[in-house]
Amino acid sequence: MTTFRQGDYDSREAAADLSTKTYFIVKTDAAGKYVLAAAAFDNVRGVLVNAPKLGDTADVANVNGSGTFKVVAGAAFAKDALLTSDANGRAIAATQSTAGAVPTVRVFGRARSAATALNDIVEYDKVNFLY
Repeated sequence: MTTFRQGDYDSREAAADLSTKTYFIVKTDAAGKYVLAAAAFDNVRGVLVNAPKLGDTADVANVNGSGTFKVVAGAAFAKDALLTSDANGRAIAATQSTAGAVPTVRVFGRARSAATALNDIVEYDKVNFLY
């Protein structure tokens, strides 16, 4: 029998202390637990909604959901920038891979407003594709 999860959110165990990482970008580790995303090519699962400690339940706004959500900026970026993850699970502007190359940058959102500095919290539209 096949199962599925319906909805815009997912809950799994946190594989690290994420208690100060609300609105940071996450992925799953090899065991299927949530950890911070660490690169633009990571398979981003979404943005952390709560502040779980190691072993607690991490709630995540899925990238393939609908609507908008909030994310912490890793640098300044323009309104409407396509967003990916930096090495610390913060949002940065995605840059396209070389023309003709296989896409490698995971885009999880489009900024609804500009970020002017590191750690700004901005609203984004959920999207999910390789760039």
